[in-house]
Amino acid sequence: PLPMMLTPLERKKIRTQGRVAREKEKQEKIRLGLLEPPKPKVKVNNLMRVLGTEATADPTAMEKFVRDEMEARRAAHTARNHERRLDPEQRRQKKCQKMEREAARDLMLTVFRVGDLSIRQKRFKVDQNATQLKLTGCAILCPGACLVLVEGGSKPTKKYAHLMLDRIHWPEDQLPGGAPNWCRLVWQGSVSKPQFVGFRVQQFNSMEQARQYMQDRGCIQYFDMVDECPAMEED
Repeated sequence: PLPMMLTPLERKKIRTQGRVAREKEKQEKIRLGLLEPPKPKVKVNNLMRVLGTEATADPTAMEKFVRDEMEARRAAHTARNHERRLDPEQRRQKKCQKMEREAARDLMLTVFRVGDLSIRQKRFKVDQNATQLKLTGCAILCPGACLVLVEGGSKPTKKYAHLMLDRIHWPEDQLPGGAPNWCRLVWQGSVSKPQFVGFRVQQFNSMEQARQYMQDRGCIQYFDMVDECPAMEED
């Protein structure tokens, strides 16, 4: 079953209700004697109100005590943040897990047709960015049609589409006939399960070999879409 989607306001309301419930439970435990009541948080601006007559007896000593308490709280806060800080490997692992959860929740499949993928620099960008964004799929080079198919979560898929359609300057390279190179989005939508493991660049000598490769992976319909999609110079 699909998870229930909540608006930002609803999520905020649920967080607030949870926080209030935890605070009520804590107060109840203090009232029953199961927890020690927290020490009053003394600051310079509430010194007289919290300490009362003790502050008037020796103001200098009390101010030093308060400032020491404030510094101790600040040091404890910094230490807790330092303990929770993730090292670079843990951050990468957390990012990968987040991408996997997003892909499991909403798997997007995107198909591009490219005029020519034989340029090594462009092919490297297509391959490396798909790997870095944890997208699965393939890039197929064959006479007559070049296609790129990627599967993944909506956010990395959006970044990859921006790369293919905006960041890579395809027209700076020329096709064999002299026309500028191009890339176009053929199809994008949600699918139930991935058809590929990892991302690979495949080169074939004929359309029939490329078609058979896609048919073996249950993606023949996307190859047909690319084959039927007109080239940019034909528009």
